[in-house]
Amino acid sequence: MTMKMTKYQKIELDQISSNEKEVFIDLVITAKREKIIQKVKFVRDEDYAWGMKWAYDHFAKTKLEMKLIFSYAALFLTEELGVNDFIIYDKVLEYKVETKEQIEKTIEECWYENDEYYRFLNEKKRHKEYADNELMGKSKNTAKTYLDSLQKFFTYLFFYERETFPIFSTNEVSRFVEHLKEIKEPKRFSANYIVRIYAAIASYAKYNNYPLDKKKIDLPTIPSVLELEGRSLEEDKLRTLNEMFRNAFYEARMNQDERIIPNLSNQRNLFRNWVIFRLMAATGMRISEVVDLEIDDLYLEGSRTESRYVHIRKTKTKIERKIPLSQDITKLLKDYISFRQKNDLEIEKQKEYFNQINNRSKLTIEMIMNKKEIAKYESIQKKLQKENLSTMEKNVILAELNMMRMEKIDEYIERRFKPLPYLFISNRNKIVSKNTIMDVFRKKNITSHQLRHSLIKKLMDEGVSLNRIQKISGHKTADMILRYSTPSLKEVSEDLEDHEPKFD
Repeated sequence: MTMKMTKYQKIELDQISSNEKEVFIDLVITAKREKIIQKVKFVRDEDYAWGMKWAYDHFAKTKLEMKLIFSYAALFLTEELGVNDFIIYDKVLEYKVETKEQIEKTIEECWYENDEYYRFLNEKKRHKEYADNELMGKSKNTAKTYLDSLQKFFTYLFFYERETFPIFSTNEVSRFVEHLKEIKEPKRFSANYIVRIYAAIASYAKYNNYPLDKKKIDLPTIPSVLELEGRSLEEDKLRTLNEMFRNAFYEARMNQDERIIPNLSNQRNLFRNWVIFRLMAATGMRISEVVDLEIDDLYLEGSRTESRYVHIRKTKTKIERKIPLSQDITKLLKDYISFRQKNDLEIEKQKEYFNQINNRSKLTIEMIMNKKEIAKYESIQKKLQKENLSTMEKNVILAELNMMRMEKIDEYIERRFKPLPYLFISNRNKIVSKNTIMDVFRKKNITSHQLRHSLIKKLMDEGVSLNRIQKISGHKTADMILRYSTPSLKEVSEDLEDHEPKFD
């Protein structure tokens, strides 16, 4: 939205005060649950030019709120003081009016935009009702995708089809699809993306009994699997990727000898990325399933493969499943968990140390020390006030203060530190986001689904039964797995070459 809504309901004049060059307008603003006084200052630049400023730190949050306040202040300035010839402006807001009619028109437009935006919010509430009723049983990610698609569509309707908003028909949907096709910045939307948005719109239309004629909507054609080069990753490509992820982690560990303080956080991120790649390549898990894993979901003990497995509890289909783990991936997971257990606390200490030296720390002496320790700290500080201290003496005192502070910071962090249950975490010591991992793969020119696709296709090619593959992949039906058996263009070309008739 260009101008977001406001909770303001009414704006009235409280009082006006002035001196030779300035006029102060106090406004009483009635919001939903409170009344607030807002003071606006007018500074006379010339006989007829008035610049508007906040008389003190303003609380207006949106452009719409600022426009409303300035416009009402300008209106009361002209009415109460009888100012007729004027230019009232604000450079930051790019606001400029020269007649009372312009002021009144701006106020009217602001309230109209606000009322319209409330209509938009009410429609969003209906989207939530639709999701609760129609998307029950769908995964959290599927529901979010549908709601995001509807948000995009109704934002388009709000700005480009305001006359009929929120009602829509085949015509509005058709124009929206053409609108998506024309977008090239910041990136062009893929055919898959546009068709996926249409699927959400069609589902919502059916829910509201809005008939859509798909034949009249020019949806882009989704390429067939044969046209999707590189959907599956060859063994050589997977080995190369494994070396890239592994080497990045190993190099970070080797480089730590050159640092006064090793960057353990970076090492943990690189180790995490490598383990996620290996785990997805070995199990065919969805990226959403991987990021939701907890350490307790891993069963890594036992000599037999079936006794070592990952228990996937949060799935797209809402059906839990278990996938066996090989010795190689089991060892890697154990090493990663061991690294976490050894370094997670130290990483939090390092982060605070870097915050201290970069003046970004939010910790105060009162937070990390008790009263007795603070008294001792302050008594040491007073030594710095003595006259004729040598540079060496000052440095000794500062070193003592720094050592005491850092020791108490470490104790504070140790007291508050709680190991996270999640298997994969971010720099902020929270569960890693799906987007973070997708970005990691994107920089390697692959997608998370390619890893899943590669494993399932390999199992298909090696003759593993559909039922067993379904047990691994978590698809609702075995039929859904058949699409992975479609040969690549390279495989088709090799078969043709092998079976082409030989002529003299």
